[in-house]
Amino acid sequence: MPFGLVGGTHFKEFDLVYIAHDLLFWGARNIDGRGFDTEENRPTNLQVPLVRK
Repeated sequence: MPFGLVGGTHFKEFDLVYIAHDLLFWGARNIDGRGFDTEENRPTNLQVPLVRK
């Protein structure tokens, strides 16, 4: 399977989402490339927001 996924198991990510005033903020990726596959690796900062039009 691609991306290190294992067949027959559930994949999960621990992401961070914040919504305010028609802005959607996602958690910023780790600078060393770690994924969000464990609680210890979840983001602690937010990216530049997406704006609803």
